[in-house]
Amino acid sequence: METVQLQKVKHTPSSSKIKRQYSALIGLKKQKQLLLSNLRMILDKKGFNKWLKKYHPKGIGSLEVHVKRSPLLILAGDVGCGKTELANLIGTPLAELLNEKVEVFSTPSDLRGKGRVGEISARITQVFRTVQEELESEFGILIMDEADDVANSREEDQQHKEDRAGVNALIKELDLLEKSNKKIAVLFITNRLTTIDPAILRRATIEIYFERPTKDVLSEIVDQILSDLSIRKESKSEIIEALYQEDTPFTFSDIFRRILPQGLSIAWQKNQKFDKEILLEVIKQTKASPKFKL
Repeated sequence: METVQLQKVKHTPSSSKIKRQYSALIGLKKQKQLLLSNLRMILDKKGFNKWLKKYHPKGIGSLEVHVKRSPLLILAGDVGCGKTELANLIGTPLAELLNEKVEVFSTPSDLRGKGRVGEISARITQVFRTVQEELESEFGILIMDEADDVANSREEDQQHKEDRAGVNALIKELDLLEKSNKKIAVLFITNRLTTIDPAILRRATIEIYFERPTKDVLSEIVDQILSDLSIRKESKSEIIEALYQEDTPFTFSDIFRRILPQGLSIAWQKNQKFDKEILLEVIKQTKASPKFKL
């Protein structure tokens, strides 16, 4: 069996480039706060015990039984809404919060392998072993993008026995990690939350949802666009109305990876400033990404 190659990135409190990228993820304030606070609760056991001793020196009774939290967090929602990008950047603000290095591991897109007998479960087991063996600092995060590919519900009639074995291996490794003293969190990223096995969903500390920008979020995004392009603030409402499509709203990816780069390209080719007219022209010509269908 081929070795599963994991991508590994070391995050420090002073990773200035990633800090800038993290700050540029606008419109995700709630998701950022939820992810950061829950990662801290899972990983910073020393900090939690210090708080507990200070404010509850006599303990918290039966609640203490439930203090130990599952290492699993699920980031779910439509495509192009910032799940993967936030997961890959969160290591730096977490490192800053903990004042320690955080190592982030990411699984490859071919985690399932080639479908040989026993391959999926073996590769999943290998991933968890590799992260624990190669973790050099105190804190680690394992990102499993498109997690539904290996965590599909065993209740599905058409599910192959190899897929069932893979889900069983995943559950086993999550349970072993929770019982261990390793400070490692696992982030599942999925567009198809309803297909995830119920036993895995029950093990998640939290499910954090990502949606397409609402009008309020678009207002925040447009403020940033106006600032970056030096477009007059009086144009804000016109741009918001152009971006807001009630039936199928633009995703974050549509705006930042399609509309704005295309506008820059047009302005460059015309040898002129990237202004409101070009922006509105591109918005009008761009169709929002279709919603993900289960």
